[in-house]
Amino acid sequence: MPSFSGDKYLKFNSRKLAYQQLMEAVENDEVSMIGLYGMGGCGKTTLAMELMNTKQHMFDKVLFVTISNSNTLDIRTIQDKIASPLQYTFPENGEMERAQRLRTRLIQENKILLILDDVWQFLDFDTIGIPTSTTHKGCKVLITTRLEAVCTSMDCQRKISLSILKNDEAWVLFRKQACLSEVTSDTLKRLARLISDECKGLPVAIAAVASTLKGKSEVEWKVALDSLRNSKPVNVEKGLQNPYKCLQLSYDNLDTEEAKALFLLSSVYPEDYEISVEQLTRCAIGLGLGGEIHSYEGARNEVSATINKLISSCLLLDGQDHVKMHDLVRDVAHWIANDHYSPRYLWTENVPYELDFSNLEYLWLRTELEISGEIYKRMRKLRVLLLLNPTGRNPLSTMAFKSLTKLRYLFLSWWELSDFSFLGDMKELETLELFGCSFIELPNDVEVTQLKNLRLLALAECRIKKNNFEAIARLQLLEELYVGDWSSTWDHYNENVAELFNRCSVVLQGLKRYVIEGPHIQPTFFEFEPLRSIPYQKILVLGYFHTSNATAKVLAERAEFLTLKQIEGEAKNFMPDIIQIGGGGSMNELKVVEISNSKDIEYLIDTSTSNHLSEVGNLLPELRVLRIHGMDHLITLCHGHLPSSGPFQKLKQLHLINCPEVTYLFTTVVAQSLVELNFLEIKECHGLKHILKEDDTMEISPDDNSLVFSKLKSLRVSECGKIEYIIPVTFAQGLVQ
Repeated sequence: MPSFSGDKYLKFNSRKLAYQQLMEAVENDEVSMIGLYGMGGCGKTTLAMELMNTKQHMFDKVLFVTISNSNTLDIRTIQDKIASPLQYTFPENGEMERAQRLRTRLIQENKILLILDDVWQFLDFDTIGIPTSTTHKGCKVLITTRLEAVCTSMDCQRKISLSILKNDEAWVLFRKQACLSEVTSDTLKRLARLISDECKGLPVAIAAVASTLKGKSEVEWKVALDSLRNSKPVNVEKGLQNPYKCLQLSYDNLDTEEAKALFLLSSVYPEDYEISVEQLTRCAIGLGLGGEIHSYEGARNEVSATINKLISSCLLLDGQDHVKMHDLVRDVAHWIANDHYSPRYLWTENVPYELDFSNLEYLWLRTELEISGEIYKRMRKLRVLLLLNPTGRNPLSTMAFKSLTKLRYLFLSWWELSDFSFLGDMKELETLELFGCSFIELPNDVEVTQLKNLRLLALAECRIKKNNFEAIARLQLLEELYVGDWSSTWDHYNENVAELFNRCSVVLQGLKRYVIEGPHIQPTFFEFEPLRSIPYQKILVLGYFHTSNATAKVLAERAEFLTLKQIEGEAKNFMPDIIQIGGGGSMNELKVVEISNSKDIEYLIDTSTSNHLSEVGNLLPELRVLRIHGMDHLITLCHGHLPSSGPFQKLKQLHLINCPEVTYLFTTVVAQSLVELNFLEIKECHGLKHILKEDDTMEISPDDNSLVFSKLKSLRVSECGKIEYIIPVTFAQGLVQ
């Protein structure tokens, strides 16, 4: 445990919040189970001990028990540790009898706080003899753990996360532990600050390193700095907790080899690198960390669960669509990996020709130079290859890949490819990703027929001189297709899109995930998040859409993110002419919709042809963002009878731009369904008179009025010359935000 006092420690702002949350939970009589979690060495034990000292007066007894770090729980030892400060001994030896005795003894205490420190797995309170809130209201339990999943499994009513220290806080703690003062030389202070920064805010590392260097010579400080910068353990003095050993415990306690392998894989990325969860997932699947592939989606789920396990174990830092690894955790991973004779995973910009590649499974290589085929022949176990060209589209001879017969994931970025004959030897290839590459055409029939295991094909910003959609059509096991800005050199874009959908109909309709994005038509309305960062699984962005194309309609109906520009064919509305109403059609997954430059659309939703409201169902139940632009004949959003629940219940943003024939936007029924709307923009709608059309046939209570636009935070109306008023007075009281 770090040797610093809690009173100084709690002055840090990063600790105050967690401590306040702990205090509130302890003082709340309705909370009986509290979980405090964070990465190893971040100060959970210190915080728990400070709480124990502060809150002694609230309880008849406060017990602090450290749970041993063992794969097999020793119930008897835990029972003895709890009983000892109560001066209680067990007359029986049987586990059940001991549990009953302990429970009876604990219940005798009117109010008791039991702190269980360093918990690594689910604890069965019945087996141990700890009373639950149902048997003893006065018993409150706080567990500290590195694993958020332990808090969840033990039904903690409050889960409190403890983060690392901020830079300025870390420096204050380091100075204190190293006993630096005003008379300390400027040179030593500069070294100390650099070493403090290398500890990356982890209290156990700061305490150990600073205490070890206290009073040492300047040269020893320099050696320590070099060690930290080169991911080497600092020699920590006896009696101090070694941060490397402390963090290695988290690795040792991972319960699967897949989790350990994914942890080591994450550590090959550079320091402070934001690792794309999507690319990490594809690499992990290529390495077999998703189990044997029966479906790519199934492998994804396995890898996602493992990533979540590492996040829950505080070995990875969660960033939504990316993850990061704390520098010291990364150093520990390298320390562990160095035990291996030859590397399994390698990230490099220079090929170390002298290295033993016999066990290499993963290679990330950034180079503009060709790698000789002889080198690849030494990589017989290689499963994942990412080859990136930093200068852009140099010729690459792919014949050197012929020896990589075990390859399951190939990523090539910014290369000029002459042929794909090497694919004939890659019978285990599951993922092929080409970014910014140029080539004459996709693989031919002979090459494609060898790709019997290909599940994911990604082509982004590629120059393809001749289309060969038959290649895609023959990939019968394909589950995921990603094509973005993919036809930028094709002369007849619309015809090529239609040909893709027609020739590859069977494969496209069977896709589990897809991004099909036309050239230079990225949606125009994302003020808050760029398209590339949105974690949607099914994206369709088309600059031309004809309603007669059945495959395009199927993909549109299944999409989560949909942009359609220049809609042609017999379509007077978005639903039901493009997206069906009723059955599975109206229960779609659409979260973002943009429709523009479509002259014939009159309504977004038209239910006038539905005979019964039961056919309508819940309309666009997942829609978050809607943008309608350049619709010359749009009359209003919804036409016909609607169910009482209304559409758009999760809609947050609505943009209506350049729709000259719209006279009103919402009826009362529609407006009352917009319970999540927080942003409304109306621009260049020259015929607009009212945003909200009052329905004289409805009886509106004051309570109902208050619900209209109750979460609206931003309302922008511009260039709407005929508008008479923004919101009727009867509804204005609902605009509380």
